[in-house]
Amino acid sequence: MTHADYQTGLNAYVDGDFATAMAEWKAEVNQPGEPENLAIYRETLYAIGMLYWQGEGVEQDYTIAAVWMKQAADINHPGAQNKLGYLYSMGQGVPQNFEEARRYFELAARQGDPDATHNLDRLFEQGVLAPLPVSTWDVRRAGEAFRFMGQARHVGKVVLTMPRRLDPAGTVLVTGGTGTLGGLLAKHLVTVHRVGHLVLTSRQG
Repeated sequence: MTHADYQTGLNAYVDGDFATAMAEWKAEVNQPGEPENLAIYRETLYAIGMLYWQGEGVEQDYTIAAVWMKQAADINHPGAQNKLGYLYSMGQGVPQNFEEARRYFELAARQGDPDATHNLDRLFEQGVLAPLPVSTWDVRRAGEAFRFMGQARHVGKVVLTMPRRLDPAGTVLVTGGTGTLGGLLAKHLVTVHRVGHLVLTSRQG
């Protein structure tokens, strides 16, 4: 498919000749073999879906629109992903499925589609979606956290947290503080972290 071929359908659409636009675009996407230009190909799929979505030159049909939108969405067209998410959220043309709506809204939002971000926020505000669980890992265990993510064992978000800063006005308990290393740690706490109150105990208490 060439840009000029796509443009023929677009020109017809701009002129209000929706039937010709549909014929041109369908002829292009139905050509045998792999598309020469993936960006134009998915834009054409989306354009056909929008004709059915809006009922331009054809009877409005969300079910058929969803078929074309899904083809475009699955090859990363953000507008189609947003539209398909909307159809799933409303149960129009497809069975209502908020998780599928969420998936397609998130795909579009990651590409910067502001409508998808808005639609996703509305689902959370309406309470039909629960926020994803968050697993927290101390930043000092970052390597372990990344290995955990690499094994695809997590659900939701993995967040690295910074250790809590010591409160100079608080009291720090150092077990094993009566030994040589304990003494060095105590000195470090006082000189570097300005801790004013220390309790040093042996490991046996």
